[in-house]
Amino acid sequence: MIAGAVERYDEHLLAVRLTAGLAAVWDIVSRANQYLVEKEPWQLAKDPARGDELAGVLYAAAETLRILAILIQPIMPGAAQRLWDQLGVGGAVEARRVPVDVAWGGLKPGTVTSKGEALFPAWKPTDGTPRACVRGRDVSTDVSREAPLFTRS
Repeated sequence: MIAGAVERYDEHLLAVRLTAGLAAVWDIVSRANQYLVEKEPWQLAKDPARGDELAGVLYAAAETLRILAILIQPIMPGAAQRLWDQLGVGGAVEARRVPVDVAWGGLKPGTVTSKGEALFPAWKPTDGTPRACVRGRDVSTDVSREAPLFTRS
């Protein structure tokens, strides 16, 4: 799934079709979300006998985030580098290249990750003024500002 999305992403970015490229990235995010909901790592963590399964799920999540950091770097370089740093990969994400560096398995097992600040913190208006408008309509309340990246459906 990721390989196909990466191909679409690369094709779109080379043609400077950024919206279509980001749609391919969003396909990966959506599938990762679905995977985590299906695997329920928060439940696996409660059962010591399922430690290997939990490790596999967490590796898949971290490896997907590693690939996503590379893909979003041209569009959101600051967020990409912060994610890269939190993953403990080291170096500059901007030095990574598609398709070579997005091959599955690039994250070394046992890599130590760190918790950092939210990459995309919730935006809260301080003066009540709508900040997101589409064709003159306030859409700032159309999506929950508190929604995490991975949610249960």
